[in-house]
Amino acid sequence: MPGKLITSATLCLLSFSPCSFAQYERPTIEPVNSDCPIGKEPVVPGGGTVHYEGRTVGLCCPGCEKQFLAWDNERKDAYIASFVTQPGETQPNTGDAVLQFGGMRDVMKGGKTLGRVRLSELQPIESLIAVGAVEGLAGEITVVDGTYRVTGVTDGKTHTKSQDKAINTNATLLTAAHVERWSTQTVHADGRELEEVVRDAAAASGINLEDPFAFVVEPALADLSIHVINGYCPVGKDPKQVGTEPWRWEGKDIKGAKLVGFYAQGKAGVMTHHGTSIHAHAVLTIDEQVVSSHVEEASLTGELVVRLPADRVTESAADRSEDLEQQSQQVVYPYPLDTCPVGGELGSMGEPISRQYDGREVRFCCEACIAEFEAHKEEYWQEIDAKIIEQQRDSYPIQTCVVSGAKLGSMGDPVELVVGNRLVKLCCENCVETLRESPDRFLEKLPAK
Repeated sequence: MPGKLITSATLCLLSFSPCSFAQYERPTIEPVNSDCPIGKEPVVPGGGTVHYEGRTVGLCCPGCEKQFLAWDNERKDAYIASFVTQPGETQPNTGDAVLQFGGMRDVMKGGKTLGRVRLSELQPIESLIAVGAVEGLAGEITVVDGTYRVTGVTDGKTHTKSQDKAINTNATLLTAAHVERWSTQTVHADGRELEEVVRDAAAASGINLEDPFAFVVEPALADLSIHVINGYCPVGKDPKQVGTEPWRWEGKDIKGAKLVGFYAQGKAGVMTHHGTSIHAHAVLTIDEQVVSSHVEEASLTGELVVRLPADRVTESAADRSEDLEQQSQQVVYPYPLDTCPVGGELGSMGEPISRQYDGREVRFCCEACIAEFEAHKEEYWQEIDAKIIEQQRDSYPIQTCVVSGAKLGSMGDPVELVVGNRLVKLCCENCVETLRESPDRFLEKLPAK
């Protein structure tokens, strides 16, 4: 039986033959991959290509061709299948493992927008969660809770396909998983960004942040900035230069939005845009039409529900669910300093990173400082408290002890300590224990800042 390899000369002959496959299944000229399967380096024009089963595989250098050809057909098939499915093929249900069709950089910047998978091939829909873009970047795809949402743009207005038409949509970029069971948390957010909410909820549940996972967030209120793609990536290209506009929308205090996506740390350029660890879509009703849209920014407020794959949650984290709910309702006191406890000025290395520890926010200049802080917390907390006391001493707003009501200084020098990122002055050491038993109650006696 002849091998499956198609040479360049053969491909030239085949390209003139009639083809009964759908467009997304025809032999491709552009490589389906962005990184060489052998050298693991970016594909370059001078590296050459290999054609296999009607697909073009790009290489980083000519020497990689022989090594790729040495792979057996099963290995080649598996490699190609990671980018595209064959006609009528149904993708296996692999539990909550994340499937990736196409790469963000290839599709959005490389212009490789051929169809790679049909939604009907990803069954069963009841457990399917997916976000991505229609072939040709002709719209946004969101699948959640047993429903396909495919929204495109015509004459500046959105239109969403019916279910019977959406199921046959071809996706050029899609991140998908089958989640049979969800673990649900109720948390509170005070203007926190979506990525931060998902990351913290996952970490509290014992989920390994290094492995991509699906999420669904249903906030009470959300400030949203969204778009529906219209033939090109509006994040990477100027609409004025392209000549067509994506559909864009912004709203504040939005109710009823469902935020769906994947957390994929370290997968920028493949699963996410650069500068973020999430690829998220919003499903919401605008002008009486349900819209599937890509989330550019999402700030969440109030009580919200976070759904995470139950099989990713560790047993110990599940046992702590009651404690986690209590922590989520805890008041979070904002960080009052303008310097990172480990590094330098906040903002000197980009947007500061916020973390919470027992109701106290701490802001860091970079990820590296977080690891250092958590390895030597006691030492850094002492330094933070000393700076807060120095910062707030002269402007302390009351002259009486919040516990006893006695005048500060009537029993010697006031006792100074930090509670909830605020300086508290007490009349004596005897009041310290009482304060620590119910800190929130006594902090309420201080005027709001």
